[in-house]
Amino acid sequence: MKLTLKCAVSLVLGMGIVGGAMAQNSYSDVSDAHWAADAIKRLSLEKFIQGYPDGTFQGKRNVTRYEMASMIYAIYAKGVCFNEEIDAKLKALEAKINSMSGGAPVDNSDAKAMMEGIRSDLNSMKAWKSDIDNLNRLMGSYQKELTSLGVDLSKMKSDLAAMNARLDKIGVAKGIRITGDANFFTAVGLKDRGFATGINQDGRYAQGNALGAGLDTLTVLHELGLRIQSEVDAKTAWNVDLVAGNAVGNNAGFINQTDGAALVGQPYGQNGNTALYLHRAVADLGRLGKVGRQGVSLSPYVMRRFDNTSFFANERYDDGKFLVDGVSVGIGGNSSDSAGDRSVAGANKGMVFLGTVANNATTAGGIVQPINVGGLGVTRVMGATYNLGLGAGSNLGLSYVNYDGNSALVNRFEVVGADFTSDLGVLLGKTKLVGGYGQSISKFGNGVVTDNDNQRLNLGLDLLGGNLRAAYHRVEANYAAPGDWGRVGLLRNLTDVTATQFNLGGYNYGRYGLEANYGMGESINGAGEYKTYGGGVSFDLTRSWKTLLRYENTEFDGGFQGLAAGSYARFLTLGMMYDLGTDRAFHLWYQHGDTNGVASVIGAPTAQKGGFIGAQYSVKF
Repeated sequence: MKLTLKCAVSLVLGMGIVGGAMAQNSYSDVSDAHWAADAIKRLSLEKFIQGYPDGTFQGKRNVTRYEMASMIYAIYAKGVCFNEEIDAKLKALEAKINSMSGGAPVDNSDAKAMMEGIRSDLNSMKAWKSDIDNLNRLMGSYQKELTSLGVDLSKMKSDLAAMNARLDKIGVAKGIRITGDANFFTAVGLKDRGFATGINQDGRYAQGNALGAGLDTLTVLHELGLRIQSEVDAKTAWNVDLVAGNAVGNNAGFINQTDGAALVGQPYGQNGNTALYLHRAVADLGRLGKVGRQGVSLSPYVMRRFDNTSFFANERYDDGKFLVDGVSVGIGGNSSDSAGDRSVAGANKGMVFLGTVANNATTAGGIVQPINVGGLGVTRVMGATYNLGLGAGSNLGLSYVNYDGNSALVNRFEVVGADFTSDLGVLLGKTKLVGGYGQSISKFGNGVVTDNDNQRLNLGLDLLGGNLRAAYHRVEANYAAPGDWGRVGLLRNLTDVTATQFNLGGYNYGRYGLEANYGMGESINGAGEYKTYGGGVSFDLTRSWKTLLRYENTEFDGGFQGLAAGSYARFLTLGMMYDLGTDRAFHLWYQHGDTNGVASVIGAPTAQKGGFIGAQYSVKF
């Protein structure tokens, strides 16, 4: 295939990253009898590898990471060129077809030849699926080298995604693909003199059955996740996530991925045995919807799972979705995310879903993602959402969810919401207006139990592309939903409160990053108020090492939420992150917690003060 000038220049630039090399098809130190001779010749002809000025290949010489990055980029550039040539051929064929309209007979042999050429090109692309997957992985492993060599990683990702989309359209069979991740987490507690223990911002402490400090508080968690994906045909696909470890379940480290208040004052479990659980098992039937265990996430005030494991980063814990065993059907489109879960985002204008939520337990017992609404343990859920595009970057999302349980007093909560976003253009650097209104009604059978003091109203303004945010919300006392609308000290999703929050985050200046926040709130019906403030700075020590220093202080006055006068929660955090690429990560945290009156560790006073050390190492494969 003849390369266009643009593609040829791109490929030459890719191969020119490593200096001192020269293009050639044979090498003096590679005999025709060598087992790799054919492969070396092919790669040389394709311009993926080059020899050295002395005419040698130097096959025993170690390849540097920069040379490896050069080859990755060259392979990517070749694929982009091929894909662009197909686009050019399709446009030429379309022009040819448009010229053959009415009048005298037209010789269409050129069009037939063009069609055969395109068909041949597309057939040759069918073998690319695994290659593109491997390129994505390699790009993650060598992202630092590629960036330093001037490669636009965001464009590289979008180009590979475009090629993947083309392969999906021509019906490339993906077969079975297995990926996964391995995670190790360790924590140690350090108590200050005169205190029983210290707790971190999640309300947890690293101590065993007896309160102590040092190595007798050591907690070590492990977790292995396997994702098995397959495409049966062009309209049907399935994927399964199996997880083994001692991070969730009865007596396990994190207990579960959902509870907030129920886990405050609880230790990281040390006695949990390795258990197995099914995190996801879903069949995607295209326009017919999805069947099986799948993730669902809506508005933060309607249905959104918060992160109760701040010191452990993993998609299963951090994606904000609740696991639902049931069915979901998209409305007005058909779109899935990379994990195979349907969301209100993407091409879908909305969805309808129905299922149970109380069956996702580990083999050791303990529900992985329990849902609790206003004290009701939810077992069944049904809902719908629909997005109304209002034009000019504006959208209105409507939601309804029925949370159903088996309590003797309240066995159902119905939550409705309307949430909007509107882009206001480049005012103050890309500004967005966000807001919403909603209600929750508690019922027993067909009768209403509570339908007053049950509304929420929120309004926010994002400036500087989201780096500066001002937000206000009013959440009445009887509003209840499994959402994620904020943490105040150790308290989450506060109700009976009006609150204002200002956040500056993501502001980078050279090797420095800055963040700051200030918030205040007061009770609607009761008494008291709170204020919270803090800030942080990050610094790139080297190209690989990054450090973070953050302070947070929250104070409660006047009996707010029934807390005693002088209650507070203060946290000083030092974090160290080592960048190993997108497929590996190492994080090290130290946090000193000083709290009084906001949490009570079993068998200890309400004042807690001490340190928490946590570390995580993760590998994706």
